[in-house]
Amino acid sequence: NIVANYLKATIELGRGNATEANRLFGGIQERLREYPPALLLDGLIKFNVDQFSQAERSLARYLAIVPSNLAARRVLAASYMRLNNLQGAVEELDRVLAVDPGDPVALQMLASTQKRLGQFDAAAATYEKLRASGDANTSRQADTALSLLGDGAAERLKSELLPSDEVAREVQLVLELIRSREFQPALARIEALKQKYPNNLVFPNLEGGVYLAERSYGSFLRQIPL
Repeated sequence: NIVANYLKATIELGRGNATEANRLFGGIQERLREYPPALLLDGLIKFNVDQFSQAERSLARYLAIVPSNLAARRVLAASYMRLNNLQGAVEELDRVLAVDPGDPVALQMLASTQKRLGQFDAAAATYEKLRASGDANTSRQADTALSLLGDGAAERLKSELLPSDEVAREVQLVLELIRSREFQPALARIEALKQKYPNNLVFPNLEGGVYLAERSYGSFLRQIPL
């Protein structure tokens, strides 16, 4: 039953059970190839089961039909980020911000993408927009990011724990990767920092944060300095 399984897949995705939603939707997907809401559902399911290429294809097809859905466009941008198509992500986020310049999620994603591209001045300008959003929590997050980008960090933080703007920016990028659950790229960057600064406890603690986010508690406990 197409309708029943479509609704069940939608419910399971809403419950956070993307694997079951993917199983249910897989049996009816071919019969719903031209139905725009099904394209959107498929894109969301595939994103949540880490099948980012499939998510990108379904979301791009959906947005060609329904270009006004900004939430879907943000997920497409996130898919591009996971696929390391950073320029594609920027283009999608620019489309969102052309309609809603104050969209905090799109601004945060844009700043993250700009940092990955090495466009730190552009990222700082984006964080300035977030700081002016009027939301206290968003403003605090923007202040922290600007500090790590080299704009007003405390002297001790800069001199003892984050000895250069380059390192501060690397730490900020690692935090972004953890937030977006891109754990292996985060670990690779942390390992490079540990090799370069073997006596700095910031980096083992960041590594522990990755393992904690992955719910790998055994690995996490091994990273706690004793």
